[in-house]
Amino acid sequence: MSQFSEKRGNTIWAQCAGCQGWLPVSAALLAAKTVALHCPHCQKSFLPEQAQQVVRPG
Repeated sequence: MSQFSEKRGNTIWAQCAGCQGWLPVSAALLAAKTVALHCPHCQKSFLPEQAQQVVRPG
């Protein structure tokens, strides 16, 4: 089983650069690249390119 098996469906997931928590992200936000993502777990803001990992559907 993949380490991302719980991240299924058609949602894009980004891993926080601070606490390594996961948050769902829209494709439009990832494409913009200049809009900061905000982690609901630790409240850190970071750009999509700073995410530890991004898991896309498929």
